[in-house]
Amino acid sequence: MRRAGILCALIVGASAIARAQEPSTAPPPWYLYARTGVHSPLYAYLSRSFGHWGVIAGGIYDRESGYREFGGGAGLNLYAPNGNGTGLYAIAAGSSFESAGSGAWYAEAFTFPTFTVGRLNLTGFIGGYLPLDSVGLWQVYADPITALYRLPGRRPAARYALSVGASYTVYKTQGFTARQGAGPSVQLSIPGGSITLDGMLGIRAYKDEVRVTVQRAF
Repeated sequence: MRRAGILCALIVGASAIARAQEPSTAPPPWYLYARTGVHSPLYAYLSRSFGHWGVIAGGIYDRESGYREFGGGAGLNLYAPNGNGTGLYAIAAGSSFESAGSGAWYAEAFTFPTFTVGRLNLTGFIGGYLPLDSVGLWQVYADPITALYRLPGRRPAARYALSVGASYTVYKTQGFTARQGAGPSVQLSIPGGSITLDGMLGIRAYKDEVRVTVQRAF
């Protein structure tokens, strides 16, 4: 079951890009986030910020199971001028499988804190799914929690910078064993975004995989 840990990916990406901006510079309003992995679904989301609130929409496609999901929602951006803070969002999503003619509807609530102290940055995504019909399953998750350290030799506002660290993911779906994975992360900050490579190793009920994430603000 992969539906919960992925729906929010764009918001995490937006937070990561926002923290890369200079404190005196407002981040661009549009954020594009795309991620895939050896065993992870392919997904892409687009968000639009309007200051203290924003909207999000996008979709997911799991090649292994044929699972598809499309959704959208809105929420609040509660960030300090230095980029530290969190967002609070709610989403409605519809899902289906290629092999089935019907699907399910979900409501999701989540928060995505981000904090930077010097060269150390900590981000997280924590939330849960509630089914809106009898077909779906509830789920709670933290996917991922990431700690990154920006390597010396680059100014904080440099156009390119390399960070290293680790990511951890866990989520529990109704009727299934909690899945956990963790591994090293490497992130290259580029103008307006970043490219992140994660080597996720299974701790429990999680397949080892490499994940690639691309973020872009405009």
